[in-house]
Amino acid sequence: MGLTGLFTYLKIVTVLTKYVLERIPAEVVDFACYHAVKNKSEEEIRKELAGKGWSNKKDQDEVFEAIGGLYSATEINRMK
Repeated sequence: MGLTGLFTYLKIVTVLTKYVLERIPAEVVDFACYHAVKNKSEEEIRKELAGKGWSNKKDQDEVFEAIGGLYSATEINRMK
């Protein structure tokens, strides 16, 4: 029963992560990740996104959620 619960949990997390990643174009996520790797602060990344047309705070928050989803997907793949 515990093993079935673990697989169910992983499947649910995988589906939710896929949904989060599909909402935002990959180019935008890559752009934000690039600036994060360059050790820019969240505020600086938000300014860069605003300069590219992503000025709405809600949209920027979704970009950061997508970045978190990428890291979650990586961790899930390591667990499998």
